[in-house]
Amino acid sequence: FILIAWGVPDWTRGRAGRLVAAAGAAWVLALAVTTHLALPFWRDSDAAFGQALRVTRDNHIAQVGMGNVFLEQGDDAQAEAHYRESLRIKPDFALAHNNLGLALTRQGKMHEAAAQYREALRDDPAFADPYNNLGVLLAREGRFKAARAYFLRAMELREGYPAAEGNLAALARDEGGGAAGPASPGTAPGPAAAKERTTR
Repeated sequence: FILIAWGVPDWTRGRAGRLVAAAGAAWVLALAVTTHLALPFWRDSDAAFGQALRVTRDNHIAQVGMGNVFLEQGDDAQAEAHYRESLRIKPDFALAHNNLGLALTRQGKMHEAAAQYREALRDDPAFADPYNNLGVLLAREGRFKAARAYFLRAMELREGYPAAEGNLAALARDEGGGAAGPASPGTAPGPAAAKERTTR
């Protein structure tokens, strides 16, 4: 970088240099215009992940991203299909197991969901979300001591984890005769989490 920065003034001397500088500026301007024109197309996840699936093969991260889009829209069956496709491509992808568990939980398939959360933990024992999500399922079964252990583990792994903290507080109220226990598992981690989970 330093070599380029120091060398630019030398390259722009003379007529040939000015032509090189003008061509470079035109190229940057063309890229900026192209980016500006394409930006509305890429502003939503549906378009971005849909395009990624159209132009790539066996893209497990794009499959999870598209599953998240469907999960947010309330189409749990379509979300499930995309998470399963991600796992076909990369069977040890903890994020896909976790998010598949969320889709199954929302469909009332608790036993299958628990199996997916456990699989996520086998693939990545330091992933906080499946601990929280398993805690919710255990609390729903009345297994409060085990649920508490899962919520605490999730909080150990991710400091300031609001879903696990809220679930632990709800569990304490439930055991004390207050409100019902933990309401729901966490949300589906998105593309940034997918990237983080693949680099482990």
